Amino acid sequence: TRQELERRDRILSAVSTVAQTLVRNNEWEPIIPECLELLGQAARVEQVILLGMNFYGRAGFEEYYCEWTMSDIRDYLLVEPDVCSRIIPSVFWYLEKNRFYLGDSKAIRNELSLPEEEPVPSFLLLLPVFSSDTLWGTLAFVTWRKEHTSPIAEIEALIMASEVIGSAISRYQTEELFHKPVERSLVGVYLVQDYRFIYTNPRLSEILGCNREDLENSPLLRYIHPEDADMVLSHHQRIIVNPDETDDYEFRGITADGRMIWIENLISGIIYKGKPAIIGSIMDITVRKQAENDIRLSLKEKDILLREVHHRVKNNMQIIVSMLRIQSSMVDNPVVSDVLQESKNRILSMAIVHEKLYRTDNLVSINLLEYINSLASTLISDFSPDESLITLDLICDPSIEMTIDAGIPLGLIMNELITNSFKHGFYPDQKGTIGITIVPKQSNLEILYRDTGRGLPPGFDMETSETLGMQIISNLIFQSSGEISFSTDNGTVVKMKIPIQEGFIIRGEEHATGE
Repeated sequence: TRQELERRDRILSAVSTVAQTLVRNNEWEPIIPECLELLGQAARVEQVILLGMNFYGRAGFEEYYCEWTMSDIRDYLLVEPDVCSRIIPSVFWYLEKNRFYLGDSKAIRNELSLPEEEPVPSFLLLLPVFSSDTLWGTLAFVTWRKEHTSPIAEIEALIMASEVIGSAISRYQTEELFHKPVERSLVGVYLVQDYRFIYTNPRLSEILGCNREDLENSPLLRYIHPEDADMVLSHHQRIIVNPDETDDYEFRGITADGRMIWIENLISGIIYKGKPAIIGSIMDITVRKQAENDIRLSLKEKDILLREVHHRVKNNMQIIVSMLRIQSSMVDNPVVSDVLQESKNRILSMAIVHEKLYRTDNLVSINLLEYINSLASTLISDFSPDESLITLDLICDPSIEMTIDAGIPLGLIMNELITNSFKHGFYPDQKGTIGITIVPKQSNLEILYRDTGRGLPPGFDMETSETLGMQIISNLIFQSSGEISFSTDNGTVVKMKIPIQEGFIIRGEEHATGE
């Protein structure tokens, strides 16, 4: 799978870095902690141990020990499980004739007959570390608290790490230090001096599609896309000037048969035969780049399609609104006219959500302040021929956004409240104010709605109200896991609490007022 390929590439990159780190240092022991951390993070395990064993003395004797452990499990390992003196020595001899040992908690308990109360790893991968032809020790990858698996491709890559460390231990000062692992490496490794290849491994010749003999002493620029040549040379020059640094970049390469491929290149500086040189490792990432490009194109197509869907839904709703408006103007019965008006406004509140969505960049959420302002202003204009009579006082945190699942219910609730203010609150030609305040508090969105109309009728109880508007509000508040209360204080006052997790997103802390 793509994830497995990415994990393998990450491990191969870490192995390459470990190899380069070891070759640049005169001693291996001081840098082993850094190498174990790099390998552990790449392999996504909780602990990596390098353990040296003395076969000619006591079994289990720790001739050398170094570990890297994830910080969040150190407390768990305060009482250190007996992995080094019991579990590892018990299977250690297995590594002398096998390339690795792999076991989970069940297998370890069965093979070693361990009691249930004794803690064992949930995942244990042991790789042999050879010094020349002698089994020197093991490189252990361990997880304790979570399930973990390693496909064979990842294990092969980690075996390369154990081979690199073993070579460093046994023949650190020699030219053959990394010969075997580099020759078998799944990444292309090369040495460049004066912009010509001095050394290349077999994998590099495979990537560039030419013989190894043709590569050595050939110009570096021959295999680089002309448009990327200056960029590659600038990266190399920077490392020549700063040999202690490393660089990681991508460029387009040209194979021997003229194909263009994408290459990821990790380089560092060394001194070779008294002169500056560049040692690098490359991976062919053409397939990954194509996959990324395909994903981008697919996302763009889906973005266009989803935007068009919201646009068409909004247009269809606008057509329905227009039809209801025309129908309303053609009937003489005021009751029927009111029903059509209310239906039109409910549809309009939903249409505005879709309109706002297809105009956003992410097609996921819309700004709450902008939506409520558009909805309330539209309804006030629709109900009041003289817009100056009714003033909108809107206070809302501009950083609040909401998804369509939150926007449509809230829009319908606001529509019903504003409709009720005009139908039952304000007298004809009365000047008044509709106030809406929306603020996030802890885990809730607190909404205060008030008008300066007549207030609630005597004995009002939402639970017993049989009007469609009150039933809509009650059902939508229940659907949103919210709370609502009604009171009268120089007009109708409605207080609501809706959990933020019901589709609201808080982007920042600033507050703003829209009127």
